[in-house]
Amino acid sequence: MTAALRAHAIIFDNLIMIPSQSSFQAIPFVDLAWQHRSIQAKILAIVEAALAQGNYVLGQPVAEFESAFAAACETAHGVGVGCGTDAIALGLRACGICEGDEVILPANTFVATLIGILRAGATPVFVDCDPETALLDLAAAECAITRKTRAIVPVHLYGQMVSPTGLLDLAKRYDLIIFEDAAQAHFGRKRRLSIWFDWPSSSLQLLSQQKLRRTR
Repeated sequence: MTAALRAHAIIFDNLIMIPSQSSFQAIPFVDLAWQHRSIQAKILAIVEAALAQGNYVLGQPVAEFESAFAAACETAHGVGVGCGTDAIALGLRACGICEGDEVILPANTFVATLIGILRAGATPVFVDCDPETALLDLAAAECAITRKTRAIVPVHLYGQMVSPTGLLDLAKRYDLIIFEDAAQAHFGRKRRLSIWFDWPSSSLQLLSQQKLRRTR
């Protein structure tokens, strides 16, 4: 019996039967291959065309994807950039965020959200999360607002969105920019300035790691 199985037996105080090692089946954390199987031939044809053309950076395919994604989101523009950190930093700068400004973000988020704010020159202000959703707590966010607060970055996670109406009400009361990290909220409704990240475990699973910023 392995150490892991012995620990398993101790934890459950021998109340369950321990199967033999051969009966264990690994469960993959995430399966990225299944979604491509039905369209594999189409994907390979596109990859082969890119190889034949040598068109690896930007070009017409990227422009077409930006336009199609923006249309699917019912917005005017979609801009692809190099990575998630760039999307956040460039987006905040485009909104006029700079040194001396404070930007509110949830404590429960990926580090790129924080780094993007820092690269924009702003001061990040962490707030706690709603214990029921693990999303940004709007009441806590309101308590963190100061005269230097310029923007709020809600992070939508686990198939959930921070309340759109709650966000809009808060932003209107304090004249804040809403800049949404929507890596796990593709095609969600009632967004303002948003970013999407196609990291393989996010809700848009692609073969590369890029970021798309939506503008209105």
